[in-house]
This record gives sequence, structure tokens and C-alpha cells, in this order.
Amino acid sequence: MHINNKIKSLYNRIQTEYGIKDIVSIENYKQGFLSDSFIVKSKNNKYFLKNYRQRLQKSLDFTARGTQFFFKNGIPVVLPIKTTNSEYYSKLEETSYALFPFLADINVKSRLNIQDLKTAGKMLGKIHLAGKKCLFSDPGRTTKPMTKNFTVKRIDKVMSVIEKKKSLDKIDRQFLQMIELRKKLIEKYDFNMEKYGLVSDHLIHGDYHRRNISFDNKGNINYVFDLKCLTSSRFYELTRSMRLICFDSPDPFSKENLVKAKYYLSGYNSVYPFTKKELKSGLICHFSEQFHSFWKEEEYYLRNNKTVLELMDGSMKMLEYTSKNLDKVVEKITNLI
Repeated sequence: MHINNKIKSLYNRIQTEYGIKDIVSIENYKQGFLSDSFIVKSKNNKYFLKNYRQRLQKSLDFTARGTQFFFKNGIPVVLPIKTTNSEYYSKLEETSYALFPFLADINVKSRLNIQDLKTAGKMLGKIHLAGKKCLFSDPGRTTKPMTKNFTVKRIDKVMSVIEKKKSLDKIDRQFLQMIELRKKLIEKYDFNMEKYGLVSDHLIHGDYHRRNISFDNKGNINYVFDLKCLTSSRFYELTRSMRLICFDSPDPFSKENLVKAKYYLSGYNSVYPFTKKELKSGLICHFSEQFHSFWKEEEYYLRNNKTVLELMDGSMKMLEYTSKNLDKVVEKITNLI
């Protein structure tokens, strides 16, 4: 096979760490916004090599334990292949990788119908019911509070890059508009789960959304993947996943999207019941976090990651609407159950 300089070290590492000697190709796989992963083909098999950029080894170890925990508790998670040293991750320079079997029957839907939404909600309920029983002595990665001062420091780093530009383009002006709006919002809202009565008492998936679940031909979820594994509140993940699954469109809180949220919540509630008060706390907490969420700006200006531009329009509309109508949004969603 022809190996260019970019992937030569990966080729050697896979041979050494996993004992796969008959590699015929390694190709970039660009689907996520933060990862740079690869499809690896050998003479008889196919694999998925996932990049865990800038993740501390302690966090990766916790993710590995959490993934195994969910697998043993009946959640259809995809486990990584162990290295020849029985490790789940291989480190190359500042980046860690995990090698997964490439599953031919993975079916990630671009759009979820009503039944899919209920099924997705039920699966998250099952994940959280299992996560409630997790008794790791080390809480591992947790959902950390974000204060005004914390977010201002992140904003300052990005602004230092923007201010050095000789002229601003349309994208710069759009980002600046979002930054100015965030500055106003973080004066009013801190992100702190305890403040809203939420307790970090569950092991959660950590990044549950449409792209991280697969459906079989009968409409059941056959795989759950890309777990981040956090110790957090289940309502943090329920509300975050609902936003990503149900409100990810140019008109976030349309009547159609609210119907989606209703079925998603009903699926979850049928497996792991909750109260309106708990949902309300989770919603206010989640949108407060979104006001502090600054990763897209950091990716674009500090890491030259242009893939995040796909999210700009939707993010701006979501931010503008919730900044003016947070109480209304929370009431509408809470009244769905």
C-alpha cells in the first residue's frame, strides 16, 4: 500500500499495538466536528480508528471502565479492541486512539420518526437506570460549573486572535455578534448544577445524540457508541440530548420540533420517570450552560477548525431566541409531559 507522511506513524502503530500486519489502506473519516478519525482496512477485515484529541489518560481510563460497565449492564455499546498489552487506547504523541471493529449493520439515521424518537428516549432511560447503579469510587470526569470569570478568560483568548486581523469578514462579524450576546448572558447566568438542585449521581453517556445511536431494520437500537462517560445529573444529559435530537433545525422551537420533544420525553419517562420540576431544573441548567458554551469559537480561531461553521446559523438562532424567551421555552417544554 502507499502510505503518505500523515498516516505513516499510525500505520506503524497499528501494526505494533494491535498486531495487524496485513493493512492495505488507511483513509481519513470526517464526520464529527472535533475528531480526526480513520477507516483502516486489512486484507480480511475493516476497522474504525477513533481519535481522542487532547483527552487526559485518566479520563480515557474512566471512559473505558464506564463503557465496559454499560456493556455488562445490557446496553448495546460498541467496545474498542484491546491492544496486545490489553489496553483500550494507544497513544501517539499528544493524541490517543482506540480501534473499533467496523460494523456493517450500523444505521445512523439522518432523521428520526416518531417511533425512533420514543425508542431513543427509552434507550437513554435504560442507560441512566444502569448508570444509577454505578458505584465507582472515583467519580472520574464530572460536569464542571462555569462562572462569568471562567468564560471571560476563554472569550479573551479568542478576541486576541480576532483583534490581530487586519480586516473582518462575514464570519468574524457573525462570531463577534454571538460573543457580545454571550457577554450579556453570562452576567446573569452561571452554569452550576447544584444551584438548580441537580445532583451528579449517575454515570451518563456524555454525548448522546442522533449520530451516536444506530437502528436495526426492526426499529430497535442495535448500537450505542462514542461514549464520553461522565458522572453527572441525568437531567443534564436528558435536556442536552433533547436539544440535539429534537431542536437541531433552523427553526428550533417550531411546533413540529416540540412534537418531537414530546415523544422523546415520553419514551424516556416510560422507562425512568421524572417530574415536571426536575425537567424544568434540567432545562434552565442546560440553557445556562449553552450561554457559556464557547467551544465553536475556540475551535475556529484557536485550532483553525472550519467544520464548526456548519453549526453557526443554528447556534445563532438558538442563542438569540433562548436569550429573549428562556422562561417561555422552559414552560413550553415542561408542559409536554
